[in-house]
Amino acid sequence: MVESYDLIFLVITYTIAIISVIVFILSALFIIIEFCIYKKNTYKARIYTVLGISIIGIYLTLPWCFLAIATNTNSRKAESYYKMAVNTALLPTVKSYMLYNLGKYNETISKNGDKAIENYEKAISNENIKTCNTNNLNNNSCKDYIFISLVSLCYLYSYKQDTNNCEKVCNAVGLQYITAEHYIQKRDYNNALAILNTQINTPDQKDNNLGRAYAMRAYIYEKLGKHNEAKKEFETAKKFSNSQIITELQNNNNYYEDFYNKQRLEYKF
Repeated sequence: MVESYDLIFLVITYTIAIISVIVFILSALFIIIEFCIYKKNTYKARIYTVLGISIIGIYLTLPWCFLAIATNTNSRKAESYYKMAVNTALLPTVKSYMLYNLGKYNETISKNGDKAIENYEKAISNENIKTCNTNNLNNNSCKDYIFISLVSLCYLYSYKQDTNNCEKVCNAVGLQYITAEHYIQKRDYNNALAILNTQINTPDQKDNNLGRAYAMRAYIYEKLGKHNEAKKEFETAKKFSNSQIITELQNNNNYYEDFYNKQRLEYKF
């Protein structure tokens, strides 16, 4: 089972946070009344122990409280709460998860590609990305948010034209076609064709994947002026899939160039 922070975990966490705050307030009041007003110290050791436990409970749940505030804040202040969630996280796995959420905010809301990459990279820094491919998502070898971080990094590296990292991450998570797209928009058709040929010749491919691979190969043939080969490849692609991307590639000979230029502008690369 993929590790995740589900609803039950969050309910328990926020319950602990509330209880810890209540215990802290009651303990503090008891200390004020018992020690300061009545000058007694009958339960001094016990009450300080309870107070200490409540403080630990508050601090351990603090990142989740900041995360809850951040996800329910629609203003620019949300980023500061995501950062506070990261900064208050003590456990490495929790810090990794908070960095993932900050990266997702940078990617989807603030559209800051470089910051998104930076935080995703920190989130996966202690992970073995070779265990995070599509074949391992049903076991304990890869956390779901780590896989999502890697997928996002694959796309962002491609938009940024970071060839080395694009190849490494996209291949690790089974998104070789993104690597091929990366090479296409860089007009490195030989490397793109090599990837697509491997995908097409790999047994047990899904029909949609084969359809896309044939369509991408047809797109390259059009770029190279091999119009007859391109026409045949597009026809083959449609036998495997009726995906909209096949029609778009057939009708727009600058599809990838236009798309990637748009993405670079959107993410400020």
